[in-house]
Amino acid sequence: MVTTNDVPLAPARRAGSYLWSVLIGFALGCSGAQPSTESPPPADTPTDSATMPPATRADRFVEELAARGLAIRVGAAAELDPSDCCQWETCYLFNPDNRYIGWWLPPGPGQAVVNPILDDAGRSLAWRLRADEAVVAFGTTPPSARYFSYRSYLHDRWFDDRTARDWVFENLGDSRNQLAMSTASDEPFGSDFLLTTTAHAATLQLVQEAAEAAGFDPSSFNVDVIAGADLRMGLHSEADTFRMQHRMALFDDEQAASTYLAEPPVTVWRVTPLEPLSAQPLDPPPLRSRGTGSTEEPWAGALQALETAILEAHGGKDPGAYVAHPLNVSASAASELDCAPGCNRDTFFAITQDFILPIWADAFAVVYGVNHERTGKSVYSNFSVVGVEQLSSYAAVNSQQMVGSASVYLPDEPLADDLYAWRIARDCTGDPYCMELPDECPGLASLEHGAIAYRAYTEPQTTTGPLASELLVDRAIVFTRPLAK
Repeated sequence: MVTTNDVPLAPARRAGSYLWSVLIGFALGCSGAQPSTESPPPADTPTDSATMPPATRADRFVEELAARGLAIRVGAAAELDPSDCCQWETCYLFNPDNRYIGWWLPPGPGQAVVNPILDDAGRSLAWRLRADEAVVAFGTTPPSARYFSYRSYLHDRWFDDRTARDWVFENLGDSRNQLAMSTASDEPFGSDFLLTTTAHAATLQLVQEAAEAAGFDPSSFNVDVIAGADLRMGLHSEADTFRMQHRMALFDDEQAASTYLAEPPVTVWRVTPLEPLSAQPLDPPPLRSRGTGSTEEPWAGALQALETAILEAHGGKDPGAYVAHPLNVSASAASELDCAPGCNRDTFFAITQDFILPIWADAFAVVYGVNHERTGKSVYSNFSVVGVEQLSSYAAVNSQQMVGSASVYLPDEPLADDLYAWRIARDCTGDPYCMELPDECPGLASLEHGAIAYRAYTEPQTTTGPLASELLVDRAIVFTRPLAK
């Protein structure tokens, strides 16, 4: 049985008979389950995924992969901490509400060139892959949260015209999120899963056959397809590198989250055919369609009233009154363009034009809009302030925190709790609905260009991001006091 999660499969050629050769790289601090030292069960032992201990399944999985001519090298799943990203090449526009786990892999067999972003054990967050290799992860999904997902990305590539590598962080398709994830139970959270990241149809089939023979429940199989006509697979210097982005947001139990993130219960293997397989690329699966036909238009009147109230509260025609500067949303970001670099198809994403908030100026911004979770268009939404130069984000305000904030401006509006209004300032003394912005990364330096990023994650009916044209896109206004003459 081959589970493809709607992935078209080319006819698979079963590997020939090979000697059992398993390549395992262990390192201190390696996360994820390791094969146990107990003897594996005889080949004819029944394999019941509901009763077989996980370590025994892992041992048996190694055997079954080897019997199909596949060797493993052990990687790790570990949390990515962006708190020091101001020292990195870029902060990758991290979402402050998200927690991140990455797959760290050893180099491929015979690989001479060094992969980027190495840990102390020589494993890399971004890895080259032969066209017939796979990355296999199995374990337990995160504890209950508003959101989680798994998706591989094209991390960086060689550009001939620049004679150099550069990061691109290109999304490669739909994520396996909590609404689309296959697990061994009806519950997406805290459940067993197996995820195969690969570009090769035959390798996928061999991995899933081995997993099922080892006792893994086929209903828990997921596929993360690497596909694209322009991808450069291989272990050579000019080959593309890839990475896994495992996102989680807004846990119900922070203690459970801390335990999960400290030692993710996920085993990660690099799986390589001992004899290279002929090309059998996977076709890219069709993308899940955005849009339900339901819009946020019923909230348009209340949103306009909120905007009017904000302008009246802070602006005016008096000589010393604040001057309002509405921030336009990037036309490309708010259009139906599917997914910009670094994006996640599970979210609607838009960003405003740049602005500055000098620390010596009497200035602030008000971010406001519809709470997309309250309207049913997302499982959660947020906004964050982005430092344009480093793509850093100091903090975010999410849809659970937004409730009640619009009542400051619209105390008698019945739909006020479905709206929000939040100040961005250098000093928030006495204002509970205000984000105080420090003047250094990951905040915003005095004359640094900033922007407001808006996200709305995963419409439940479509299991992907909401359609921009069905949303009332969030808004922002910068208020500045005229300089004295």
